[in-house]
Amino acid sequence: MQGERDWIVLPAAADYIASKVKHVKKSYYPNVGHAPLLEDPERLTREMAKKLLPSRNASPASRRGTGLSNAIAPADVERHWTISFGLGR
Repeated sequence: MQGERDWIVLPAAADYIASKVKHVKKSYYPNVGHAPLLEDPERLTREMAKKLLPSRNASPASRRGTGLSNAIAPADVERHWTISFGLGR
């Protein structure tokens, strides 16, 4: 997750790091600087939930060892982040 207007970790630096790490999916945030969590929390939450939470259609075997169950939904993650980081509207 890279803000296109990040002056602390330049997009070129993020590209370099991504080129050295396997299984990286780059995600660029237009009009965002160094803090996607604060500048675009809805998108960041959606992306994190999609990446970290198993699909509700995934088999139990694919969730084994993750500590996650299909009781967890992206809305639960968003609610947690909103409370934890004071991002409420």
